[in-house]
Amino acid sequence: MKGTWLEEEKKVAILVTIEEAREQRITRSRACAMWPISRRRVTRWASARNRGHGLGNGKPGPTMPCHRLLEEERVAVVAAAREESYADLSHRTLAVTAGTRGCFSCRFLRCTGSCPQKAS
Repeated sequence: MKGTWLEEEKKVAILVTIEEAREQRITRSRACAMWPISRRRVTRWASARNRGHGLGNGKPGPTMPCHRLLEEERVAVVAAAREESYADLSHRTLAVTAGTRGCFSCRFLRCTGSCPQKAS
């Protein structure tokens, strides 16, 4: 089963059979050998289950990017975009000009509707 993604139901079924095997004095390593699955993988599932986490296949990677804007940075960006001196600037020029006050992303300006969209 190496490299195979398993559904949550199959993981639970495997854990239950391994727990039943342990009740019959069969070691976890031997029970894992009966299922062609690594002991480490089963231990990780059991640990997650004991902590109350689900066994579903989640999306890999962090849930929040480490380089995201802080709330005070968001407020500063919106305030800069709404200043009269920057009102007629494109989002690219605004990013460069206002970037001297502090670095921020043009993408954020577009998401908040603070910069004009090109006419098609």
